[in-house]
Amino acid sequence: MPSSLHPTEAVAHLPLCPDCGADSIRIRLSIEVDIEVVVDELVDDLQVVDESLGDAAWDSQSPAECPQCHWHGTVGDLHQRVLTGARRG
Repeated sequence: MPSSLHPTEAVAHLPLCPDCGADSIRIRLSIEVDIEVVVDELVDDLQVVDESLGDAAWDSQSPAECPQCHWHGTVGDLHQRVLTGARRG
């Protein structure tokens, strides 16, 4: 398998979760958001007048969790598992 393979592109028969064998994993990532604001004097607050979303990506240190059994680790843990085809046992 290519080294750029993401865990979500794993071969269907290879479970992702090292504990329960679930085939889906939740990955937490960050997205950068830039906003432009002005003072809205009518409500004495800031009003967003423009916003842009940056790229969303994960890396090997991004937290990962199994929604079934709540195993937690990193994308790197899962990536290594997919590349080696390792199964727990």
